[in-house]
Amino acid sequence: MLAERRIDSSRHGDSFLVEKTQERFHGPLLVGATAVLLIWPAVELGKSFVRRDDRQAARLRYVFEHTRPEDPVLDGWLGTAVFRPHPLPYFFMHREVLAMLSDADLDRYLRPLESGTARPALITLDDELRALGPRFMRFLQNNYVSRDGMFYVPAR
Repeated sequence: MLAERRIDSSRHGDSFLVEKTQERFHGPLLVGATAVLLIWPAVELGKSFVRRDDRQAARLRYVFEHTRPEDPVLDGWLGTAVFRPHPLPYFFMHREVLAMLSDADLDRYLRPLESGTARPALITLDDELRALGPRFMRFLQNNYVSRDGMFYVPAR
């Protein structure tokens, strides 16, 4: 009877330990294994409450000090625009997303900037935005100014 009711681990995703135990222990074993596997994420979450990233905090402080809550802020992946509206359809532009964009998609992303329909109050130039290529960099250099090479404000 046990042989007939044996669980196929490849079909159900159970581990070989569950397969080797008696059927009446399957539930408690799965619950116990899952509970043990939840310890690490819980410890990491607890550590995250005391970790500090002073450089990221300084970047966010700069955004808060130089923009209003309703001002659109453009960044690629740094997260400085997290509490501000984003001026473009993709909230973040990391290289994996960029690699999947067709030329037409990239054009739809850049055209609102070039035409002025999207007007970021601040652009945080990171490696991800640089990866948009020369077209984006020309737009940035022609329309924005920077004191530090990271934060760009509209040229007036």
